[in-house]
Amino acid sequence: MGVGSAVLDARKVRAVSVINGLSRPVEVRIGTQRWVVAPGTQEQGSVKLEDAAPHARASWPGAERPFEDVVLPTDGERLIYNVRGAAMLEARRAFSVDGSGPGRRTLAGTGTLLFPEEALVVAQADWESTVRAHAEAGRWRLAGQVASAVAEVDPLNTRARSLAARCFLFSDAQFPANVPAALRSRDTLGFAHMLMSRWQEDLGAQVLAQDLLGFVGVGETARARYSEHAQQFPDSPLAALYLTRALTQATPLTQVLPAYEELARRFPDSPEVGRALLEVRWLQELEDPRLSRQEAGDPSRARVMETARLADPLVAKHPPQTVEALELFVRIYLRAHRRDTATALVHRFGQDPRNRSWDFLVLAGRVANVAGPAHTPYVLRDWIPAALGRQPERMRLLDLLTGQRLPKDAELAALSSPTDRAVIALTRDVLTAPRRAMERAATESEAVLSRLDPEIAALLALELTRTGDARAKRLFNASLPLMLAREPLLKFLQTDTVTPAFSRLAPGLRAAALLVRARRESKEGYPVFTERLDGLEGLDALQGFATRAADTWLRSAFDACMDTKVPYVFPPGVALQLTGALVQDIARQENDREARRPNCEARVVRPTGRPLPKASPPPGNANGADP
Repeated sequence: MGVGSAVLDARKVRAVSVINGLSRPVEVRIGTQRWVVAPGTQEQGSVKLEDAAPHARASWPGAERPFEDVVLPTDGERLIYNVRGAAMLEARRAFSVDGSGPGRRTLAGTGTLLFPEEALVVAQADWESTVRAHAEAGRWRLAGQVASAVAEVDPLNTRARSLAARCFLFSDAQFPANVPAALRSRDTLGFAHMLMSRWQEDLGAQVLAQDLLGFVGVGETARARYSEHAQQFPDSPLAALYLTRALTQATPLTQVLPAYEELARRFPDSPEVGRALLEVRWLQELEDPRLSRQEAGDPSRARVMETARLADPLVAKHPPQTVEALELFVRIYLRAHRRDTATALVHRFGQDPRNRSWDFLVLAGRVANVAGPAHTPYVLRDWIPAALGRQPERMRLLDLLTGQRLPKDAELAALSSPTDRAVIALTRDVLTAPRRAMERAATESEAVLSRLDPEIAALLALELTRTGDARAKRLFNASLPLMLAREPLLKFLQTDTVTPAFSRLAPGLRAAALLVRARRESKEGYPVFTERLDGLEGLDALQGFATRAADTWLRSAFDACMDTKVPYVFPPGVALQLTGALVQDIARQENDREARRPNCEARVVRPTGRPLPKASPPPGNANGADP
């Protein structure tokens, strides 16, 4: 080879950077080069440009077909391949010390390049951080596009689906009201249609698609498409299940059950159909959350036990493969007082390290807290991944979400992130200081609100709504489940109506609505309770935040009543001359705190059907002790 050929070959070589912002390792091929890139990392290399434009192909390790094929530009010094555009990248010139001004530009998309004197900066290394950065800056559509790009190729990433749906709903809501509905909801509709066509064998994806289409008012179109799909695949249990769900979403559960029983007879070996039937039975048992907790002598107890017995063969033949399926079985067993069965199922699921996601750890911790150590064959701490254990903010939040202990002020102060401190402090305040929680929630940022547990956000949003605070809308937009549940929650809160949509909500959200609806504002300025709350534990077998907060909210209202001075009322028609002794006696009666107890018990405690809780312990363990 001559010198000229060598020079020409050298000019064809380009440096390349491959960035993987997805949640799983990715195999990338560019020309003859191959890399396996770990999540949140980048690989460097070089490629030789041939006559054809270079293609970057990304696939899951071991997969035959790539999920992305991108033509890279070649006019720069360095080629950049950002898999699915998931990471947030910037190009900065060397002379731009602070990264501002003309020396900085965003590298959008999947295939980009750097020019001379530019350096690559990874502003956000993973897709979720990228989505959050866009959302917190108000770029909702761009945030949704990033999350959707991830959800389109990763069937295991249900988090990406949820965030994409929330971002698109938020983005579409920014359109003026006079814009036609089809145009105003174009991004949400496009995302829902992608889920329908892309993941036809994924029940979770289809459920989300149906919920989104119903939310934007095109449920009839969805039903027509699922009907056509069921006709094309008459022997598919999933196709029949999708159609049955689409046709019965607005129907009371009592009328829905026969349709699912018929479906189970048609497809007796389908685990998805079997779980759907169990879910409908379980939801029907909890259809009216206002009923008090069922006792052993209640005739409906036999039905609860029967549902648990029906779950046994399904669990034995088709053990749950997802956290959502696991939670359904656990709730059914706990409701039937079969704690050992519930914890054994969690134990078996947690034996596989691949199952130990954040959602699973929260579920496992809550189950252990409800069942008690005598009925729990596992120790949650043994399942916590090492990387998670090194994050104090996540560990404090896990303790709080699972009811293990309340973080102390000193522990919160030690956290480096103001956002993490605010999230944990606000969550703790809902359980310990409701009035302070409401004041904080009304002013917190999107970064904080979007990280709240949906049950916490529901309690805050509903209570702010009850007191007439318009800022409740920000809380309703804090998470996708709450956005989709807003209308049925508000209808129950304002009119005491249990709609079919309300009866299908997660138990924690319904428990939150039940707790807030029971409260009223007295003319003296403190809350009183007007409805029973002794059914909360029966409604939410995992004893989520509404159940845990009920005693604190009740005690807080009772203490406020006890602390409120009641003016002395003279008998009608009686005129008294206030002497010094009489003035002192009236003052003594008005300041007699204990004398207010009968009135406060009658107005605050007795209507709930619950005993008066003890005074709240200081932050520490769940029982108030030091760890």
